[in-house]
Amino acid sequence: MAAIDRLPPVKVFGLGLALVLAALNAKNTPLTIAAAASIGSAGLPVGQEIASLVIFVVIATLGLLAPLGVYMLGGERAKTTLGNWKDWAAQHNVAVMAVLFFVLGVKLLGDGIGILTS
Repeated sequence: MAAIDRLPPVKVFGLGLALVLAALNAKNTPLTIAAAASIGSAGLPVGQEIASLVIFVVIATLGLLAPLGVYMLGGERAKTTLGNWKDWAAQHNVAVMAVLFFVLGVKLLGDGIGILTS
């Protein structure tokens, strides 16, 4: 993450573009497919399916939209705030990933048990 601070604007733009295309990332693809399958198989009317997909996309992009919003609206204070967020994320990365994978594991276990008992 420290290297990102030294990148020129053109490379930062390229990195941002790569993050936008993160749906193609091997970690994100199964989650996106699972969400689309859940929404598609819920038997909702088309309007509610579209609304559900929009809500999913908004929630899925909050990790990018929140820092962007802070940067755009925060003025000079944004540098300090974003720097603190970056430091916290670097310091707690292992714990965040462990909790994320635990929650996903419990969700998949619950789905599997639900399938087996029905």
